[in-house]
Amino acid sequence: MEKIWKSDWTELNREHQVKPVIAVDGTLASGKGTISRRLAKHYGYAYLDTGLLYRVIAHKGLNLAVVCHLSMEDLMGYVMDTPEKELRSDEVGQKASLLALQTHIRDRLNKLQRKFARNPGEEYRGAVLDGRDIGTVVAPNANCKLFVTASPEIRTQRRFQSLQQINPRITYEEVYENLIKRDRQDSSRPVAPLVFTDDYTLIDTTNSTIEESLKEAIDACAAKIATFENSCIPVRSRRLELPRSFPHSDLNAMRLPVPPRPQRLIK
Repeated sequence: MEKIWKSDWTELNREHQVKPVIAVDGTLASGKGTISRRLAKHYGYAYLDTGLLYRVIAHKGLNLAVVCHLSMEDLMGYVMDTPEKELRSDEVGQKASLLALQTHIRDRLNKLQRKFARNPGEEYRGAVLDGRDIGTVVAPNANCKLFVTASPEIRTQRRFQSLQQINPRITYEEVYENLIKRDRQDSSRPVAPLVFTDDYTLIDTTNSTIEESLKEAIDACAAKIATFENSCIPVRSRRLELPRSFPHSDLNAMRLPVPPRPQRLIK
């Protein structure tokens, strides 16, 4: 089924895609969410955190029968109605990672994500999606692909500071253990694993500020987006004009002779 969707995306990308797409993949707590949001704001694009879709389904305990009838608007409604600290918890994150292994759930969400990428809304100039398999499965023909990561120690420190606001009792060791476990699950799962390929631009945020990382991301996408947007400018229809050196006498010579008017017979 994934191959069919890839084919569909390729065909739509060639014939019907009129807005650029930026795919941002990467590891947990690497800063890809912040970079993606800032990129979307910079370019005037719609932004979708695809991980939240899995998290809200895991949090609500929704089964396949329910998910298959939900639209993107339905899922984002659930996200808006759920406290962020609950969705961002380690417990929900682990459940979401296991949920992502279910092929039918993933197929349904991939369909919604592709629809969002192709049609982010009239008010947006394009779309930015972040996750684990955006550039490899969801939008393999994205105009720009970024892979964001950082060292496990730096990511653990960031995650620890974030989770302490939700659970003050959590320890650094617990966060580190869960982060390594999540990395292993995401990169080794049989369905749509997190992988880095040659068509990605690597952004390592270990020793960079958010502003430095954002500039690196913008620089990586600028030329590719400009090329795509220029290729989508419609060619204006032009009136067919004869060369100026074409003489009127030649035009007259090319005209077919007018047959003589038939004479009226007189009885």
